[in-house]
Amino acid sequence: MAQTVNLFAKELILVPIYCYWSLVAIDLREKNFIYLDLMGQKRPDILEMIFSYLQDDSKAQKNTDLNPLEWKQYSMTAEEIPQQWNGSDCGMVACKYADYISRGQPITFSQQHIPLFRRKMVWETLGKSLL
Repeated sequence: MAQTVNLFAKELILVPIYCYWSLVAIDLREKNFIYLDLMGQKRPDILEMIFSYLQDDSKAQKNTDLNPLEWKQYSMTAEEIPQQWNGSDCGMVACKYADYISRGQPITFSQQHIPLFRRKMVWETLGKSLL
């Protein structure tokens, strides 16, 4: 039997989007949905789809409708977040978006940090521990 996860007991939900890897960060404390795109695109359709899922989950688990006017939806621009400079780093960049957001840090890395991040991820994976 599948175990139900109470999403509303969480503070932050990170949703990877596979379309060349982007990320949605849902901050349940602040009631925002933020879309982070490696190519700087805005995707309000993705934010609406995820809000709809959260709305359905709220109805199912808490018998409560979410008020869409209380929730902010925002797509970060290419000027606000690092972008990838090649066709092979999209997954790593999306992982680092999630890493920085989960630690409450501003996203300040650049493409030159990617080789170090790759080595660190290998080390963490082999060591089964986050650094």
